[in-house]
Amino acid sequence: MSQGSTAPVAVWEALVDAERERARRRRGLVWFWLLTIAGATVGGLVSWSVGSPLLGLAVGGGVGAVVGTVASVLVWVWPVLRPVWNWRIELATVVLAVGAAVGVASLSGSWWWSLALLVPLGVAVVVPAARRRLVAFVWCQITRHRLQTCFAAFIKATNRVTPGLVPLVLSVRSTPAGERAWLWLRPGLDLADLQQNTDKIAVACWARSAQVVASPRFAALVRVDITRRDPLARLVTSPLSVTIPAQRPAPTASVGSLDGLGLDLADVPEPVEGVRR
Repeated sequence: MSQGSTAPVAVWEALVDAERERARRRRGLVWFWLLTIAGATVGGLVSWSVGSPLLGLAVGGGVGAVVGTVASVLVWVWPVLRPVWNWRIELATVVLAVGAAVGVASLSGSWWWSLALLVPLGVAVVVPAARRRLVAFVWCQITRHRLQTCFAAFIKATNRVTPGLVPLVLSVRSTPAGERAWLWLRPGLDLADLQQNTDKIAVACWARSAQVVASPRFAALVRVDITRRDPLARLVTSPLSVTIPAQRPAPTASVGSLDGLGLDLADVPEPVEGVRR
């Protein structure tokens, strides 16, 4: 692609980014004044019975201004906090591991004792049941990040006006066939936008297929089923097999059976036409 053709795209993306920045500032100011006025109103109404509404307005307005400032700051710094939200599981795991290592080292007096934390990891790798849970947990985190990457790619390609409307990945759980993710759609997206891109979602998640289903209560709540394997392709053990006896008894003649009754169908006379029995 030539430089002349990429220049309008770069200018358009710069304009979109500037508009998004202005919209984010406007939302921050709206939240600030809304919470400030709401706090002052609540404070004035509460203090009306005491007899000092002005003091209540001042205290409520101050509290509302503090809360509004916090809300506006969160709105402004959300682009920075969003990666923290996306990597919250990994960050929490690292913080817990470092905290446990520091705690063991402080109790034992030596950092070498922190290597004892590798024992549970080794047990989780050796024991089959624990290893399956560990692998399923890792695949859930991989699916989370692959979904975020896929959504950012095809939403930016199909919607250049608001390219930041990426669905929020609420949770990812392991299933016998793969993973199940719950998403919360942002304004500007619907179920059809995801259903027509199920093949892209499957490719991005390194899976066989993907299915997108909406929640029966909320249209913005969407379930994505990632299929990696067929759980019925291998031998499935059933607890009912232990109830089958090792030696089955010999079959006996039932009431509706002709075995053992000594009847021969050749001895039965043929029915005569016109004779009613």
